[in-house]
Amino acid sequence: MVLVIDCREERGKKLEECVRACGHKAVTYGLGMDVPGELRPELLLLHIGDAQVDQGDDIAQTIGRFGDCLILCYRGGIASWPAENCPMVNVALFPPLVPMDEPGEDLLRTVRQVLAQWAQREHLGREWFRSIVTGFDPVLEAKLEVLIAALKGAKLPEERLMLIRSKCPRAFTEDGRLACDGTPQSVARLRKIFFNEDPWEHSA
Repeated sequence: MVLVIDCREERGKKLEECVRACGHKAVTYGLGMDVPGELRPELLLLHIGDAQVDQGDDIAQTIGRFGDCLILCYRGGIASWPAENCPMVNVALFPPLVPMDEPGEDLLRTVRQVLAQWAQREHLGREWFRSIVTGFDPVLEAKLEVLIAALKGAKLPEERLMLIRSKCPRAFTEDGRLACDGTPQSVARLRKIFFNEDPWEHSA
């Protein structure tokens, strides 16, 4: 389930509609303090602009309360919480400013991109969420596409493999083939090579 917290009702509802159009459940609240205690979202779309604080919201408290989920922060003016410097890998700030009464097409596109990879999120490493939200990285994008194709047993995109070969030679055999047979173990090994990290265990 996706939770939207935005003091601008019209903007929040448009984000909710976008999420529902992608096939996910969503609910919108104006302030973090209004969200029922039993609500446990997997993704939080959180407005952190100064208008949110002017309405009485405590951004840091909201971040802490929903720290187990992925949190996409955005703002239409001055950020009231330093999300860009947040060390938490599950928190990412959408860089451009958004309009006052609507999310804007760039933010909507970013939300769709996150949800498009939602089912595979546990297999994509720590940085996939932040990379989508904060900007486009062609090599990282290629790694994610190759991992998803490997998980699904689909044909691996050759143009993506070419982009990765020079960056991750250990991911390939001596004859140039990807060192992955599609099993969960080999996909996990490939992910560690791609991202040089342990898998991020998702917490719902």
